Amino acid sequence: MVINNQTRAKGLPVFPWETSEKIFPVYLFYGEEQYMVKQALNSLRNFFLPEEDEWNYELLDGKDISSDSIVNAANTMPFWGDRKMVVVNNSDLFQAKPAQGETSEAEVGAKNDRFLVYLADPNPRTCLVLVVSGKVDTRRKAYKAVEKRGVAIEFAPLKGKALQDWVNREAANRGKIFDSQALDYLLICGGNNLSLLAAEIAKISDYLGDGTRITLQVVQTIAAATQEAGIFQLIDAVAEKQIGKGIRLLREMFTLGEQPVPIALMLARQFRLMLAAKSTKAENLAGILHVHPYAAQKAAAQARNFSERQLKNILQDFLRLDVALKNGKGPPHVLLEAALLRLAIDKQ
Repeated sequence: MVINNQTRAKGLPVFPWETSEKIFPVYLFYGEEQYMVKQALNSLRNFFLPEEDEWNYELLDGKDISSDSIVNAANTMPFWGDRKMVVVNNSDLFQAKPAQGETSEAEVGAKNDRFLVYLADPNPRTCLVLVVSGKVDTRRKAYKAVEKRGVAIEFAPLKGKALQDWVNREAANRGKIFDSQALDYLLICGGNNLSLLAAEIAKISDYLGDGTRITLQVVQTIAAATQEAGIFQLIDAVAEKQIGKGIRLLREMFTLGEQPVPIALMLARQFRLMLAAKSTKAENLAGILHVHPYAAQKAAAQARNFSERQLKNILQDFLRLDVALKNGKGPPHVLLEAALLRLAIDKQ
């Protein structure tokens, strides 16, 4: 059985063992979204093993042990119980090609053979879970065997409605409900980083206490300042002629370790959006430029504070700044601050 977390109903993390009592002898969890992998492991463990059963939960590192050791662990009988769960992180049974300097193609093949022998007659009391951070080679015999005898679940980064549904569910689990603008703003700040989003939802929940409604103001107050969110605040300050605030925000970003070149690139990107908004409706801007609707609305609102000529001049200045930064024409932090000052002058 093969499952993709993107294709699940409403994109929610409902795993097969939560809707059926059947437990397969082997599972493969793979993909970039490791936060959901951890959720899946916790869910499967809670379903498969009695609460607080530490004796029959074994965690192994596939980089450090042989295939024989994995098979031996799976074949070992449970200790004072009926079931055991063996989790193997960093499994190399499914890698697309051998990692340089680590294992040869022949060694991978030998590992696969031992694993295939086990899967032909698995221990009925053991649930074996193999975890891979990233892609796997679905052509491998090991993958085909898991597909036939167990369940392979790909944990790809959530997008669009699936991501929104996940955030709403996390909030609902804490008795909270997002306003639409608040949800949009949080996704602008956190992107699709589920670890960051979960941490922000937890902080927001603690801040609200018994309150249930998550408003835009609450998210802006509590949400961590990411690079992109900081840039929105920086642009807001410039558009409102608050140059002192803009310089302070810029220096805060420098203090947090942000580098001038990426900040300049993202600032230029925002001004390009603002220029595009001069000739395109906000609702169309999101689709044409492939940006979040909230970002498009924000750019359209900011564009009203500048003339088309000013925006073109600003973009020309950022082009000169890019050349200066790349050619080392001065300290990068000073060059970017000077560009910010010129923005304020041109705004006037």
